[in-house]
Amino acid sequence: MVINQLIAIFLPSIIALKIDSCINIKNKSNNILIQNYLIYVLLVNLFSYIITVYLFKQTDIIFTYSFTIKYILLSIVLCIILPVLWIYIIKNIAFKLKVEKNEKSN
Repeated sequence: MVINQLIAIFLPSIIALKIDSCINIKNKSNNILIQNYLIYVLLVNLFSYIITVYLFKQTDIIFTYSFTIKYILLSIVLCIILPVLWIYIIKNIAFKLKVEKNEKSN
């Protein structure tokens, strides 16, 4: 069962990384790619867990073959949504910071 868990947890995030690199075509270093991969692993599994527990009301997560297939399919759907959503947020939301220096005269 360990191989089922490893495949379900780590494999779908490669799809998210590939979609992210196809949308955002800039050349990235290996460190950035590894960082993005680990972020996708964290986010995809976090959202998959939240959906599994709170939406499907399945509190005991045992990686049987049927559960692994369902978990991988849910993760793949999230792997398609998350990079597109992330790129949309980056391109459409901007923050402006204005720093003012207060000088007190004595």
